[in-house]
Amino acid sequence: MTRGHCLCGAVTFEAEGEPLWSAVCHCESCRRATSSPLTAFVGFPREKVTWAGAPPLTYQHSEKADRLFCGKCGSQLAYLSRTRTDQIDLYTASLEAPEMFPPTKVAFGGEALSFTGHIHELPDWS
Repeated sequence: MTRGHCLCGAVTFEAEGEPLWSAVCHCESCRRATSSPLTAFVGFPREKVTWAGAPPLTYQHSEKADRLFCGKCGSQLAYLSRTRTDQIDLYTASLEAPEMFPPTKVAFGGEALSFTGHIHELPDWS
């Protein structure tokens, strides 16, 4: 069982079984939705994901997809494609153990910001 939640913990979810895939996305709409240079997703069958606590809210960002988010803290939680209606793309960072789901592919690599390929070379600032 894979578990996750938003930043404030109001929305929680569980995904049963193994994921279908994992990827990082470099498209502009994902970057703008998350205010981040790239976004990581893990895909599960929609029927294997259950929500608890506050229900996620839906934002229809285009004719292609909806994005689910917490109405209290605003955390992005999932992407629902209108072409892959049997799947739900959970944001990897919303999972309790995101390191268990390293990306295995890239989406929209041609839209990647030029500096993302060198992030691992930067000094730690924490």
